[in-house]
Amino acid sequence: GIKLPKGDAARGMLLTDTEHTVEVATVDADGNPVAVSNMEIAIYKIHWKWWWDKS
Repeated sequence: GIKLPKGDAARGMLLTDTEHTVEVATVDADGNPVAVSNMEIAIYKIHWKWWWDKS
């Protein structure tokens, strides 16, 4: 699971050029906590605006 910060108070989004803490929990197939030592995570900024998408 991933827990993101609440973000900007006015819009609820994470601001760029600002450091944010992201919490990650790893579990096995039964939902039991599992330690993972070599995890790589990437978070991307997207430029999608839902009100412009006509599909």
